[in-house]
Amino acid sequence: MPGEEKHGFSVTAMLSDLFWRSPCRSISWLAGGFEVGRSTINHRVLGTELFRKTCREIEMSDIMRHYDDFLAPHYSWMVDLSLTDKIAEQQSLPAMLGLPGAVRGFAVDLGSGPGYQSFALANMGYEAVITIDTSRFLLDELEAARGPAPVKAVHADLRAFSKFVTPSGADAIVCMGDTLTHLETRADVTKLFQDAFEHLAPEGRVVLTFRDLLTELKGLDRFLPIRADDGRIMTCVLDFEPDTVVVNDLVHVRDGQTWTFQKSRPRLWL
Repeated sequence: MPGEEKHGFSVTAMLSDLFWRSPCRSISWLAGGFEVGRSTINHRVLGTELFRKTCREIEMSDIMRHYDDFLAPHYSWMVDLSLTDKIAEQQSLPAMLGLPGAVRGFAVDLGSGPGYQSFALANMGYEAVITIDTSRFLLDELEAARGPAPVKAVHADLRAFSKFVTPSGADAIVCMGDTLTHLETRADVTKLFQDAFEHLAPEGRVVLTFRDLLTELKGLDRFLPIRADDGRIMTCVLDFEPDTVVVNDLVHVRDGQTWTFQKSRPRLWL
Protein backbone atom coordinates (compact mmCIF):
# COMPACT_ATOMS: atom_id res chain seq x y z
CA MET A 1 0.00 0.00 0.00
CA PRO A 2 1.57 3.36 -0.99
CA GLY A 3 3.45 4.97 1.87
CA GLU A 4 2.74 2.12 4.26
CA GLU A 5 6.21 1.95 5.86
CA LYS A 6 6.91 5.68 5.60
CA HIS A 7 3.83 6.63 7.58
CA GLY A 8 3.75 3.69 9.95
CA PHE A 9 0.35 2.31 9.01
CA SER A 10 -0.90 -0.67 10.96
CA VAL A 11 -2.69 -2.97 8.51
CA THR A 12 -5.01 -5.84 9.37
CA ALA A 13 -7.16 -8.03 7.12
CA MET A 14 -10.22 -10.21 7.53
CA LEU A 15 -12.82 -12.05 5.48
CA SER A 16 -16.58 -11.56 5.59
CA ASP A 17 -19.51 -11.57 3.16
CA LEU A 18 -22.43 -9.47 2.00
CA PHE A 19 -24.92 -10.27 -0.75
CA TRP A 20 -23.08 -12.95 -2.71
CA ARG A 21 -22.06 -15.06 0.27
CA SER A 22 -18.49 -14.87 -1.02
CA PRO A 23 -15.33 -13.49 0.67
CA CYS A 24 -14.99 -9.78 1.21
CA ARG A 25 -11.55 -8.45 2.04
CA SER A 26 -11.12 -5.82 4.70
CA ILE A 27 -8.22 -3.55 5.61
CA SER A 28 -7.94 -1.31 8.63
CA TRP A 29 -5.36 1.49 8.66
CA LEU A 30 -4.04 3.16 11.77
CA ALA A 31 -2.58 6.58 11.02
CA GLY A 32 0.52 7.14 13.09
CA GLY A 33 4.23 7.91 13.06
CA PHE A 34 3.87 11.25 11.25
CA GLU A 35 3.17 14.85 12.11
CA VAL A 36 -0.31 16.09 11.32
CA GLY A 37 -1.70 19.31 12.73
CA ARG A 38 -5.24 18.61 13.93
CA SER A 39 -7.80 21.16 12.87
CA THR A 40 -8.72 23.62 15.61
CA ILE A 41 -12.27 23.94 14.25
CA ASN A 42 -14.75 22.40 16.64
CA HIS A 43 -16.35 19.31 15.13
CA ARG A 44 -19.85 20.44 16.03
CA VAL A 45 -19.39 23.83 14.36
CA LEU A 46 -17.67 22.20 11.40
CA GLY A 47 -20.51 19.73 11.07
CA THR A 48 -23.15 22.45 11.06
CA GLU A 49 -21.45 24.29 8.22
CA LEU A 50 -20.52 21.27 6.17
CA PHE A 51 -23.91 19.61 6.42
CA ARG A 52 -25.38 22.58 4.56
CA LYS A 53 -23.30 21.67 1.52
CA THR A 54 -24.66 19.40 -1.17
CA CYS A 55 -23.18 18.06 -4.35
CA ARG A 56 -26.01 18.85 -6.75
CA GLU A 57 -24.15 17.94 -9.92
CA ILE A 58 -23.04 14.32 -9.71
CA GLU A 59 -21.51 13.01 -12.92
CA MET A 60 -23.21 9.69 -13.54
CA SER A 61 -21.01 6.83 -14.73
CA ASP A 62 -22.49 3.54 -15.91
CA ILE A 63 -21.71 2.04 -12.50
CA MET A 64 -23.47 4.90 -10.71
CA ARG A 65 -26.51 4.53 -12.95
CA HIS A 66 -26.60 0.83 -12.10
CA TYR A 67 -26.39 1.60 -8.38
CA ASP A 68 -28.76 4.58 -8.28
CA ASP A 69 -31.36 3.59 -10.87
CA PHE A 70 -31.36 -0.20 -10.71
CA LEU A 71 -29.91 -1.50 -7.45
CA ALA A 72 -31.06 1.08 -4.89
CA PRO A 73 -34.77 0.07 -4.86
CA HIS A 74 -33.74 -3.53 -4.17
CA TYR A 75 -30.82 -2.84 -1.83
CA SER A 76 -32.44 -3.14 1.60
CA TRP A 77 -34.53 -6.10 0.43
CA MET A 78 -31.35 -7.90 -0.72
CA VAL A 79 -29.86 -7.70 2.78
CA ASP A 80 -32.70 -9.82 4.19
CA LEU A 81 -32.18 -8.45 7.70
CA SER A 82 -33.96 -5.81 9.73
CA LEU A 83 -32.17 -2.48 10.06
CA THR A 84 -31.49 -3.18 13.75
CA ASP A 85 -29.99 -6.60 13.01
CA LYS A 86 -27.87 -5.27 10.15
CA ILE A 87 -26.47 -2.46 12.28
CA ALA A 88 -25.59 -4.96 15.03
CA GLU A 89 -23.90 -7.20 12.45
CA GLN A 90 -21.79 -4.32 11.11
CA GLN A 91 -20.88 -3.15 14.59
CA SER A 92 -19.54 -6.61 15.43
CA LEU A 93 -17.39 -7.03 12.29
CA PRO A 94 -13.68 -7.46 13.07
CA ALA A 95 -12.95 -4.43 10.87
CA MET A 96 -15.30 -2.24 12.89
CA LEU A 97 -13.99 -3.71 16.14
CA GLY A 98 -10.62 -2.24 15.16
CA LEU A 99 -12.11 1.18 15.84
CA PRO A 100 -12.01 2.52 19.38
CA GLY A 101 -15.29 2.38 21.24
CA ALA A 102 -16.83 4.98 23.54
CA VAL A 103 -15.16 7.76 21.58
CA ARG A 104 -16.35 11.33 21.07
CA GLY A 105 -14.97 11.85 17.61
CA PHE A 106 -15.99 12.58 14.05
CA ALA A 107 -16.54 9.79 11.50
CA VAL A 108 -17.17 9.63 7.76
CA ASP A 109 -19.05 6.81 6.00
CA LEU A 110 -18.23 6.71 2.27
CA GLY A 111 -20.82 5.01 0.06
CA SER A 112 -23.14 4.58 3.02
CA GLY A 113 -26.26 3.25 1.34
CA PRO A 114 -29.08 3.23 3.92
CA GLY A 115 -26.61 3.78 6.76
CA TYR A 116 -25.73 0.39 8.27
CA GLN A 117 -22.16 1.45 9.11
CA SER A 118 -23.19 5.05 9.89
CA PHE A 119 -25.59 3.97 12.63
CA ALA A 120 -23.05 1.43 13.89
CA LEU A 121 -20.48 4.23 14.23
CA ALA A 122 -22.99 6.35 16.13
CA ASN A 123 -23.73 3.43 18.45
CA MET A 124 -20.00 3.06 19.07
CA GLY A 125 -19.89 6.60 20.44
CA TYR A 126 -18.89 8.85 17.56
CA GLU A 127 -20.54 12.19 18.24
CA ALA A 128 -20.97 13.16 14.58
CA VAL A 129 -21.12 10.98 11.47
CA ILE A 130 -21.26 12.29 7.91
CA THR A 131 -22.71 9.70 5.56
CA ILE A 132 -22.08 10.23 1.84
CA ASP A 133 -23.81 8.44 -1.02
CA THR A 134 -24.97 9.12 -4.59
CA SER A 135 -28.33 7.39 -4.09
CA ARG A 136 -31.04 9.79 -3.01
CA PHE A 137 -33.36 6.79 -2.61
CA LEU A 138 -31.12 5.10 -0.02
CA LEU A 139 -30.31 8.34 1.78
CA ASP A 140 -34.06 8.93 2.15
CA GLU A 141 -34.27 5.50 3.82
CA LEU A 142 -31.45 6.53 6.14
CA GLU A 143 -33.14 9.83 7.03
CA ALA A 144 -36.43 8.07 7.75
CA ALA A 145 -34.68 5.75 10.23
CA ARG A 146 -32.28 8.30 11.74
CA GLY A 147 -34.20 9.41 14.80
CA PRO A 148 -31.88 11.11 17.31
CA ALA A 149 -28.70 9.47 15.94
CA PRO A 150 -25.93 12.04 15.22
CA VAL A 151 -25.86 11.05 11.55
CA LYS A 152 -26.18 13.50 8.66
CA ALA A 153 -26.79 12.37 5.08
CA VAL A 154 -24.96 14.14 2.26
CA HIS A 155 -26.03 13.46 -1.33
CA ALA A 156 -22.66 13.52 -3.09
CA ASP A 157 -20.03 11.54 -4.94
CA LEU A 158 -17.81 9.94 -2.30
CA ARG A 159 -14.76 10.86 -4.39
CA ALA A 160 -15.47 14.47 -3.40
CA PHE A 161 -15.70 13.76 0.34
CA SER A 162 -12.79 16.12 1.06
CA LYS A 163 -15.22 19.00 0.45
CA PHE A 164 -17.02 18.04 3.65
CA VAL A 165 -14.07 17.28 5.95
CA THR A 166 -11.19 19.48 7.02
CA PRO A 167 -7.63 18.10 6.70
CA SER A 168 -6.79 15.93 9.72
CA GLY A 169 -10.41 16.31 10.84
CA ALA A 170 -11.77 12.73 10.74
CA ASP A 171 -11.21 10.27 13.56
CA ALA A 172 -12.59 7.41 11.46
CA ILE A 173 -13.30 6.94 7.74
CA VAL A 174 -15.08 3.80 6.60
CA CYS A 175 -15.76 2.59 3.06
CA MET A 176 -17.42 -0.81 3.22
CA GLY A 177 -19.35 -3.30 1.14
CA ASP A 178 -18.62 -3.23 -2.60
CA THR A 179 -17.99 0.50 -2.79
CA LEU A 180 -14.31 0.41 -3.79
CA THR A 181 -14.90 -1.94 -6.73
CA HIS A 182 -17.69 0.37 -7.93
CA LEU A 183 -15.33 3.30 -8.42
CA GLU A 184 -14.87 4.10 -12.08
CA THR A 185 -11.07 3.75 -12.36
CA ARG A 186 -8.15 2.49 -10.32
CA ALA A 187 -6.91 6.06 -10.22
CA ASP A 188 -10.10 6.92 -8.33
CA VAL A 189 -9.21 4.29 -5.72
CA THR A 190 -5.67 5.65 -5.35
CA LYS A 191 -6.98 9.20 -5.01
CA LEU A 192 -9.50 8.06 -2.39
CA PHE A 193 -6.66 6.53 -0.34
CA GLN A 194 -4.63 9.73 -0.62
CA ASP A 195 -7.56 11.91 0.43
CA ALA A 196 -8.36 9.60 3.34
CA PHE A 197 -4.77 9.83 4.55
CA GLU A 198 -4.79 13.63 4.37
CA HIS A 199 -8.10 13.94 6.22
CA LEU A 200 -7.42 11.51 9.07
CA ALA A 201 -6.78 12.91 12.51
CA PRO A 202 -3.68 11.71 14.38
CA GLU A 203 -4.33 8.11 15.45
CA GLY A 204 -7.37 8.06 13.18
CA ARG A 205 -8.34 4.93 11.27
CA VAL A 206 -9.56 4.04 7.81
CA VAL A 207 -11.61 0.84 7.48
CA LEU A 208 -12.05 -0.62 3.99
CA THR A 209 -13.84 -3.74 2.79
CA PHE A 210 -14.18 -5.00 -0.75
CA ARG A 211 -15.39 -8.11 -2.52
CA ASP A 212 -12.72 -10.75 -3.16
CA LEU A 213 -13.10 -11.41 -6.87
CA LEU A 214 -9.60 -12.80 -7.49
CA THR A 215 -10.85 -16.39 -7.80
CA GLU A 216 -12.60 -16.80 -11.14
CA LEU A 217 -15.91 -18.61 -11.05
CA LYS A 218 -16.63 -20.79 -14.07
CA GLY A 219 -19.60 -22.53 -15.62
CA LEU A 220 -22.69 -22.77 -13.45
CA ASP A 221 -20.75 -21.48 -10.43
CA ARG A 222 -21.07 -18.01 -12.02
CA PHE A 223 -24.82 -18.03 -11.25
CA LEU A 224 -25.43 -16.73 -7.72
CA PRO A 225 -28.87 -16.64 -6.09
CA ILE A 226 -29.21 -13.42 -4.10
CA ARG A 227 -32.70 -13.64 -2.60
CA ALA A 228 -36.20 -14.80 -3.53
CA ASP A 229 -39.63 -14.34 -1.98
CA ASP A 230 -43.22 -14.25 -3.19
CA GLY A 231 -42.79 -10.85 -4.83
CA ARG A 232 -39.22 -10.73 -6.06
CA ILE A 233 -36.43 -12.99 -7.31
CA MET A 234 -32.85 -11.83 -7.79
CA THR A 235 -29.95 -13.67 -9.41
CA CYS A 236 -26.43 -12.48 -10.19
CA VAL A 237 -24.27 -13.89 -13.01
CA LEU A 238 -20.55 -13.06 -13.09
CA ASP A 239 -18.47 -12.81 -16.27
CA PHE A 240 -14.74 -12.64 -15.52
CA GLU A 241 -12.43 -10.57 -17.72
CA PRO A 242 -8.66 -10.00 -17.39
CA ASP A 243 -8.93 -6.89 -15.16
CA THR A 244 -12.65 -6.61 -14.46
CA VAL A 245 -15.77 -8.58 -13.64
CA VAL A 246 -19.08 -7.93 -15.39
CA VAL A 247 -21.90 -8.30 -12.85
CA ASN A 248 -25.17 -9.28 -14.52
CA ASP A 249 -27.93 -8.51 -12.03
CA LEU A 250 -31.28 -10.09 -12.98
CA VAL A 251 -34.48 -9.31 -11.07
CA HIS A 252 -38.03 -10.58 -11.54
CA VAL A 253 -40.66 -8.49 -9.75
CA ARG A 254 -44.28 -9.63 -9.35
CA ASP A 255 -46.83 -7.21 -10.75
CA GLY A 256 -50.24 -8.57 -9.89
CA GLN A 257 -50.63 -11.83 -11.80
CA THR A 258 -47.57 -11.23 -14.00
CA TRP A 259 -43.84 -10.74 -13.57
CA THR A 260 -41.67 -7.90 -14.87
CA PHE A 261 -38.01 -8.52 -15.70
CA GLN A 262 -35.25 -6.03 -14.84
CA LYS A 263 -31.57 -6.32 -15.74
CA SER A 264 -28.33 -4.38 -15.41
CA ARG A 265 -24.64 -5.23 -15.91
CA PRO A 266 -21.94 -2.99 -14.44
CA ARG A 267 -18.25 -3.73 -14.88
CA LEU A 268 -16.27 -3.81 -11.62
CA TRP A 269 -12.51 -3.60 -11.10
CA LEU A 270 -10.66 -6.61 -9.72
